[in-house]
Amino acid sequence: MPVPNMRVWISVVAELFAVAAAACGGNGNHAAAGTAIDAAPAPDTPAPDGVMPDAAPPPCSYTERADASNDPTADPATDPRPEPTLITVGARPQTLCGTIDRGHFNADTRTVDADAYRVTAEAPADLLVRFSGVPEAGVMVEFSVFVFTTDDNPTLLYGGSNNPIIRDHGAFLLSLPAGTYDVVVAARGPADLETAFDYKVQIAPDGPARCAAITAPANYTESADGTGADPDGGNHGNDVIAVDFDLDPAFQLTASTADAAEPTGITIDTVAAIRITGSIADVDADDDYLDRDTYLIRTGPATGELTLRLGWASPRADLNYLVFPADPTGEVGEVGDSLRFDGTEEYNVVAVKPSSAYWIWVGGHDGSVDLPATYDLSICGAPVLR
Repeated sequence: MPVPNMRVWISVVAELFAVAAAACGGNGNHAAAGTAIDAAPAPDTPAPDGVMPDAAPPPCSYTERADASNDPTADPATDPRPEPTLITVGARPQTLCGTIDRGHFNADTRTVDADAYRVTAEAPADLLVRFSGVPEAGVMVEFSVFVFTTDDNPTLLYGGSNNPIIRDHGAFLLSLPAGTYDVVVAARGPADLETAFDYKVQIAPDGPARCAAITAPANYTESADGTGADPDGGNHGNDVIAVDFDLDPAFQLTASTADAAEPTGITIDTVAAIRITGSIADVDADDDYLDRDTYLIRTGPATGELTLRLGWASPRADLNYLVFPADPTGEVGEVGDSLRFDGTEEYNVVAVKPSSAYWIWVGGHDGSVDLPATYDLSICGAPVLR
């Protein structure tokens, strides 16, 4: 059956994710706006504190075979169809491999190429989707992965795009009921590419044992008064970034030049998880948040992804985290944030660059009560899918 409505979804998906990002402070690596993904995670193999249970990425479970007919942005008269992969997702990692080719550029949707694959979830599944591909140097390509229903009028359920700061890979979480779905890999840009590029999409089980909350002693604890001088008083010395979604840009360095991120000295590798502890004070700031804490960390030479699990005690406190490149002089650009909320926990996966400095920002949203609130932040590193 032709899938013309998928063509419509691809054409509007950039606007959809722009709206979602503005609403929750995201960077594009998010589920579709209005989609709840707070279901309880599926069971996973337990792992000791500080150990990531992820195995090395498997080889391709399925490789693209029908490039001339699997493009949902093609002319509906050509009857484009998703490739029938016969892959079942949810029980173990599955990897789709393909190529963003030249010669498929659609000027109406600015789509360079799109490939559709049909997969099945035999049971409800919480999943981690990782994708990687290296567009040609100097060309800004929005490289995305989307998950659609297989109805006659397909609905976009989830998806994520690369970040302008991290162009060659991304990751996002999703929860799927049992059913059949179409995974669409797409690249959008101003013109056709000069050079095709290969990609991989890994769909892996995600459970509470993957980067579980660390109970070992903290690798770093917030300093008592915040780092640096605090002319405003009230534990604001480590705020660094003001977050106000009524402003453009929503993320700005705080006015106080004395603000500084906590110098944790931590480098996050792909082996051991780390734990940071701190406290959100009952003090207000002139933005959407109360107290805000910022920590300076570095990624190791093989680290291309961070999983962050933020936990606290009272469900009446609303804590969030954001991840920014550590740049005290330039524009504040976010690469990821907390997404999955479960009462007293925020959890998400964020794509990052290896061997780079980042600020991890924790804030108590306006309206939070039962403050001060002590929190634990567990962070795990993983390599880029290659």
